[in-house]
Amino acid sequence: MSTISEHLEQARINEAVLSFLPPNQHDWRITVQVYAGLHYISAIALRLGAPRPQNHGERCLGPITAPHGPGRFEYLSRVRISPPVRRAFDRLFYFSLAARYDCIPVVELEEDDERALKALALVREYVLGLLN
Repeated sequence: MSTISEHLEQARINEAVLSFLPPNQHDWRITVQVYAGLHYISAIALRLGAPRPQNHGERCLGPITAPHGPGRFEYLSRVRISPPVRRAFDRLFYFSLAARYDCIPVVELEEDDERALKALALVREYVLGLLN
């Protein structure tokens, strides 16, 4: 089972990978950012005593739909985090889904990449603020 410090370290490693990706590889940049965010969320979930998901299925209980649809990244519903941080992670997750599965041309993902960076920063600062 992973520890808080292991999740934080993995989040930092994922963020470090961004410096090795070409700036125009927005699809991969967004994907790496969502995994960094997931590790930050997992760290705070452990601190808050949320049940540990054992796999992707347990992390994604409930429907996952388009960003404006009813679905959500349901694991977060079991973690009491601030609504703005929850929305930031949801946006980050949906940017990742669009980047990976909607076959959007990479050049059209630049704005999502910038938004994802802001969302990840909000998640990171919130989690690190609660853990320190």
